[in-house]
Amino acid sequence: MNRSRLEQKLEWKDVAKRGDISDPTLRRIRNKPESTLTEDAKIRIEDGLGWTPGDVDGVLAGGTYTYRRPMLDAESATVEQIINFMLDMEAKRRPDFRLLLSRIDARWFTTP
Repeated sequence: MNRSRLEQKLEWKDVAKRGDISDPTLRRIRNKPESTLTEDAKIRIEDGLGWTPGDVDGVLAGGTYTYRRPMLDAESATVEQIINFMLDMEAKRRPDFRLLLSRIDARWFTTP
């Protein structure tokens, strides 16, 4: 985790914010890597570090991590890029996909 954080020039507070994980929880995980992680904590770590889904398990098993492709720029993304992004979100992490759909509904289909 630390190597990935340093590669991205992030501070731990940045990782916590990006992953929506509390500083104390992140500190506990860093200081006691042998502790049991919930699936939610793994997802939050992956989100915080920008890893692909399942990378925490891979790293714990002695493997490595990969970074997700960058988020889309809403102003310049093509329809094809948006469709591919949403299909990828649906395939890899359903709860995030549902959140994405709710944000789209709120932003595009609600009258101001």
